[in-house]
Amino acid sequence: MTFKDSKKVKDYFNDYAKNYDKLAFNESLGLNYVSDFEISKLYKYKDLKILDLGFGTGRNSSILAKQGCLINGIDISEKMIESGIKKIPKNKIGKIVVSDLNKKLPFKEGFDMILCFRVLKYLKNWENVFKESARLLKKNGTFVLEFSNKTSVQSFGAPFSHYSTFFINQIKLIGKKYNFKVDNIYGGSILPLPLYRKIKTERGIRIIHFFEQMLKFFKPTFSRNVIIEFKKVI
Repeated sequence: MTFKDSKKVKDYFNDYAKNYDKLAFNESLGLNYVSDFEISKLYKYKDLKILDLGFGTGRNSSILAKQGCLINGIDISEKMIESGIKKIPKNKIGKIVVSDLNKKLPFKEGFDMILCFRVLKYLKNWENVFKESARLLKKNGTFVLEFSNKTSVQSFGAPFSHYSTFFINQIKLIGKKYNFKVDNIYGGSILPLPLYRKIKTERGIRIIHFFEQMLKFFKPTFSRNVIIEFKKVI
């Protein structure tokens, strides 16, 4: 299956929504370990007006809402939104809509922070995320982007066929095109995802962590996914 078609993405995540959190984050300690890297980058953001591109089941937005942020969001799957919106207090919800990130977004300028996690790989017109984030962010606003790394260990000898991967420098250059400056780059988990799915014990986590530390010198180059924090400079 290819995920270059918006309807296929929508149908897939509508079907997946009911069990998404379990299968993506909670099925094993290994998946928790992978997820913890992503959400660990969010705890420093407080009392901001947020736009979550790829709202999903609200994993990221629910954390930010607890830190006083006002949550706005967009997702192509209404079922994912229905699941996620239940995790956020009503007084922390702004505007959450069903729409397509390949197109112009139904929001106006004025956000302190935009985040986009586990989404870019499914978009045909993925550069639109940069274009629209530049339009919607305040000056000096923060854009936090997670993407699948083309030079990861997992990619060697096993090219992804159903979604896109990206070079780190490729993402940095597109960011520069839309007047974003790189603040920080973080490399995540390194080894192939099926290994993390199988880890059910703390001992397994320690073993995986040991091997990741051996490859630490190469981070984020070898990481499965990468997070870049950008700052809007104009």
